Amino acid sequence: MLIGKTSEPIEDNIEPDAKKTYKYKDSSLKSRRAERGCIDMVIVSNNQDNNKFAKVRVRSIRIPQIGDKFASRHGQKGTCGMTYRQEDLPFTVEGIVPDLVVNPHCIPSRMTIGHVIECLIGKLAALKGHTEDATPFTRFNMDIKAKDMHDCGYQKYGNEAMFNPYSGNKMEALIFIGPIYYQRLRHLVDDKMYARSRGPVVALTRQPTHGRSRAGGLRFGEMERDCIISHGISRFLRERTFLVSDRFRIHVCSSCGLMAIANIEKGEYKCRNCSMVYLTFNSGPKEEGAAYLPSVAAVCC
Repeated sequence: MLIGKTSEPIEDNIEPDAKKTYKYKDSSLKSRRAERGCIDMVIVSNNQDNNKFAKVRVRSIRIPQIGDKFASRHGQKGTCGMTYRQEDLPFTVEGIVPDLVVNPHCIPSRMTIGHVIECLIGKLAALKGHTEDATPFTRFNMDIKAKDMHDCGYQKYGNEAMFNPYSGNKMEALIFIGPIYYQRLRHLVDDKMYARSRGPVVALTRQPTHGRSRAGGLRFGEMERDCIISHGISRFLRERTFLVSDRFRIHVCSSCGLMAIANIEKGEYKCRNCSMVYLTFNSGPKEEGAAYLPSVAAVCC
């Protein structure tokens, strides 16, 4: 529980002559489903109507993991596909180990040349100890930058020889490596990962609620249905599409066939159409999804 509070009092006793008693409703604010963390800051103050309010900030430490989303400043976004220990990554002759390994096939089709230029210019700026102009629409001479890189004792296009972390042997191909600014986006796998068996339903449609925050159902779409049909497990398909989501049991009057009002705790079933009340005395075994009332005695109102 984050904030303990109660709502406006309501009358607990509605009899006119009785003494009025008031009951407060518990409206405490609790943490969301699957939300973890520690309290970072608490603010308690009064608003313009002089009513007390409280704000609680929850902080959680997130270590990068598989599924978290990262992006460079050039629209090259992607999720982390695998994490390795430092000793399992290739290293340069200077002992530098990369923090991020990117598939080079993402550059030509998206034409994000600035991504490569930033990596090259950043490497040159780090070697020379000065800043570079990264303003858009400025002239960029690759030959001059390549010569400056070569003068620093590196391959002019930023490629370096790297070594196999397991055998220590030098790799045959030169690998492009350099510093670049990457940012982690707010699409974290811990905030999206979700599963449920059964949960709350909407009162109007009696279907599962929508959304992860409301413990909603997971949509079983047409493509999922096609996969189940191709596997030949039609009973599982029936369970997914009929029994799990929309299944609901109703009581039907055995005289007129219309829906009856049922009070299962008291064993009392009422049909407004027939004006009859059914009192259950000795109910037999009920069949799966039965829509009738076995062993009932009809009593006129």
